[in-house]
Amino acid sequence: MCGITTKWKQVFYDEVEPIKLKDPLAVFLGAIDEHEEFIFTYEDAVKLAGHSCPAVSGAYKVTEKALKALYGSEIPIRGGINVKVLGNIDNGANGPISQVISLITGAAPETGFAGLGNSFVRKNKLIFDEKNEEANAFVFTRDDNGKSVKVAYHPENVPGDEDMHNLFTKCIVGTASEKQKEKFKELWQYEAKGSCKRLKRDCRPGVKGCVLDQKAEFINFEADKKEGESMAEKVEILDLRPMPPFQRHEKIFQVWDSLKAGEALKIINDHDPKPLWYQFEVEYKDKYAWEYEQKGPKDWIVKISKK
Repeated sequence: MCGITTKWKQVFYDEVEPIKLKDPLAVFLGAIDEHEEFIFTYEDAVKLAGHSCPAVSGAYKVTEKALKALYGSEIPIRGGINVKVLGNIDNGANGPISQVISLITGAAPETGFAGLGNSFVRKNKLIFDEKNEEANAFVFTRDDNGKSVKVAYHPENVPGDEDMHNLFTKCIVGTASEKQKEKFKELWQYEAKGSCKRLKRDCRPGVKGCVLDQKAEFINFEADKKEGESMAEKVEILDLRPMPPFQRHEKIFQVWDSLKAGEALKIINDHDPKPLWYQFEVEYKDKYAWEYEQKGPKDWIVKISKK
C-alpha cells in the first residue's frame, strides 16, 4: 500500500462494524483469491455519498441487518441478491440509500454490469417498486433459495437537537459564524452516529429511538405475499438479453420444466414478452401466475410462478 488514507474528522466512522461478502465475479476475473472476502466499511459508504448522514448510515446498517437475517452465519454472496426499494427513486432519500445498498450487495439498476454470458449479471437486480410505496422500506431476496426479508428504517426516531434547524438554515444561507458552523457539523454527525449505534441493538415496535422495524429479523419467502398466496421456495433468475432470440423460449421452458410447484422463474428481457404469455396460456393455463415487476421502457422483468 502507498500509505495514503483519508483523514476523517469523525472517529466513529472506524468504529462501525465492517461487512464481509464473497464476490464470485471478483474471483473469476482475478481481483481476489477464491478464499478471500470483499470487506466494506462505513468509510466506503461515506466516500460513495461524499458525506455522512442518517440516510447513509441507515443504508449501511439496513444492508448489514438484511444480510445477517438472510445468511445467518454464512458469508453473503455479492451479486447473488436482488433488492426492491418500495417507492419511487425520488421519494425521500431512496436515491442515495439505494446507491449504498448497491455498492455493498452488487445489486444494480439498469446501469449495472450486464454479465459475462449468462453469469455474474448485476444489471436490473435493484428496482424501484412504485406501486407498493412504503417510506424507507427495502426488500432483499437471495437468488439461490428465494428467501426474502423486508427491512424498514425509521430515521425520525433518532433524537434530534432543537438547534439543528436554525443552524442548518444559517449555514445554508451563509450567515452562520464559524462557531455555529462547527456546532452544526457536530449535531449533524451526532445524528448519523445515532443511527449506527441504535441499529446495533434489538428493536421493538413502539420503543422511542428504535430505528429498525422488527421485520428486519423476520425471514419469509415472499416479502410482498398477499394473504392466501403460497410462498415461493425458490426463484430462478434468467437474463434473456444476452441470448440470441431463437434460443430464448427453449431456455425458458427448460428452466420452467425443472421447477416444482411453489417455485418461480424470473425473466429479464429487452422487450415485452407478451408472446410468451400467450404460449403459457395455451400450454399451462391455470398452472402458472404471471406478474410484471418492470414494464420497460428498456427492459421488462416478469415473474412466472408455478402452481
